[in-house]
Amino acid sequence: MTKLPRRKIEPLSPPSESFDKVVKAAHARRRRHGVIVTASVAVLALVSGVSFALGSSLSVSQRISAVADSLTDQDTASATPTPTATNQASPKRTAEEQQQKPAPAPATSKGVAGADTPVPPTVTPNSYLRGRAVDTDGNPVANLLVQPGAADHATFQATGLVAAVTDAAGEFTIACPKAPVLLSTWRLNQAVPSLVVGGDWAATYVGGSETRSVVPACGKTRTTTVVARGATLTGTVRAAGSCPEATFPLWVWLDGDRRTSVRISGLHDGDTFRFSGLPAGTHVMGARGITTPVAVPAGVEVQEDAKFLCPVLPEPSTSSTPDPTESTPSPTETPADTQSPSPTGSGVTPEPTASALAKRS
Repeated sequence: MTKLPRRKIEPLSPPSESFDKVVKAAHARRRRHGVIVTASVAVLALVSGVSFALGSSLSVSQRISAVADSLTDQDTASATPTPTATNQASPKRTAEEQQQKPAPAPATSKGVAGADTPVPPTVTPNSYLRGRAVDTDGNPVANLLVQPGAADHATFQATGLVAAVTDAAGEFTIACPKAPVLLSTWRLNQAVPSLVVGGDWAATYVGGSETRSVVPACGKTRTTTVVARGATLTGTVRAAGSCPEATFPLWVWLDGDRRTSVRISGLHDGDTFRFSGLPAGTHVMGARGITTPVAVPAGVEVQEDAKFLCPVLPEPSTSSTPDPTESTPSPTETPADTQSPSPTGSGVTPEPTASALAKRS
């Protein structure tokens, strides 16, 4: 092998403007790093304020270090074209984990997460109907039954439900019924085993009158309803026939509507009944199929007897069984004075008896 002369090899000269390019790249990286650090400081300041306000258990310094390390790793990764092996977590994964927030713990009655009793959600004011009943002088009326009608109906349809009773201040609060509501001293469509039912105050619709039903508005405002003295229907039970032990029911159909009625039961012939607290109008008194329209003015007592028919009892049977000891004569009995011919058929004529000879002579 030919040996080359030992001569110092001169290095090649760098390309033109290479130094300027390196300096510009360094300046660009420095500016980019400055912008990133400034933005990270602002973000960290915001995170620190929020963490302090929420009482986060994670240390602010740890968050600052984690974010700074992630930003440094990101800058290094962008400046280095070939990635190198490292035991640090991925910068992308670290950023995603930092953005994820833990799910808030459910609020409890003690204000501590994990307590047994949860706090019910806040109910909007529009979910309730608030009302107040007063008389014509503005005094509160207590002990009135609050009876909402069927939901989502503009007209009143009795459900038999009593949602509340007015208190000493005449006030009540019920779930928004979205239907007319009746205030009364008796419960609709429920028979009462008594001679007297109702009180002094006439049945009145909330926000309306005795005869006009409306759908009251729900919300924070309390609806005031003025109630007046009610009418009374009284009378005596008159039964056609004799049935002192029979009991009778009696109904009053408000405005003739059988689905909205006041009922009493257990009446006897001669009892005096009394329906109080009726609204003004023409009602129908039903006595086991016998109906009687009754016009009732406001605040007036009306007399009307209730007529019933005694129940029909089954009559006892009139057929009798003959006495088995009585005997009847046998149709085959032979008279004592008549002798039957001989069954032998021998042709011998029997001698005539003394009675037969007497008859011949």
